[in-house]
Amino acid sequence: MPPIPITEFVAWDELGFAVDRLCFGRPVAEARTGSRTRAARQYRFRPGQVFAVIWHRWRKNGRQHRAIAIVETLANPSDGVCLPGISQPVRVHAMTDQHGPAGQGGGVDRWLLLIQSIQREGMDTSKVPTSYWRLASFQIMLQQRPSLPELPASRKRNPCERSKTWSKLEDQLDRGGRNGNGFYRGQSPDRNQHVPERSARGLSAFDGAATRGRDR
Repeated sequence: MPPIPITEFVAWDELGFAVDRLCFGRPVAEARTGSRTRAARQYRFRPGQVFAVIWHRWRKNGRQHRAIAIVETLANPSDGVCLPGISQPVRVHAMTDQHGPAGQGGGVDRWLLLIQSIQREGMDTSKVPTSYWRLASFQIMLQQRPSLPELPASRKRNPCERSKTWSKLEDQLDRGGRNGNGFYRGQSPDRNQHVPERSARGLSAFDGAATRGRDR
């Protein structure tokens, strides 16, 4: 029996140059390598798993560029697309980029807003149907507000209450309510998410969530 192909994503930080982070996902294994000041974390996924990655780059002229992608690992990598930091080609269900710092209302900001809204509903973002992410990508590109995924019948909420969750977060975006590191105040990744230690003050796009997202 042939071995199950494993796809690995390597997250790492380098001050003022590059940050690659896992935005959400449930890896089957992970390990940390490197020093405290320049640590890398390796995440491993089996075929069929969905996860999101965010890349943050600083240019020599001081400009910043961020991109986010929601991808699915494949049993046959020849059917996929190669992306930075991911060891095997993957199927891309949604992707967008944004120039400039966080909190400007661009595509990446709105994707993080949507992901946070889903997480606040208590939903596992890695289990959301991939068709949802594809439709949401079109709506975000058109500056529309995507509807949140359907909740199980046992957890149904009033649609007005669900809309209020999104509206509060959108107000933060309109007011520039980010903490300067790429997340909205109080936002954290999925509870299973392991957030690497900070390599420098204010460095990571996910440092604002580290104190809540780190395992205890």
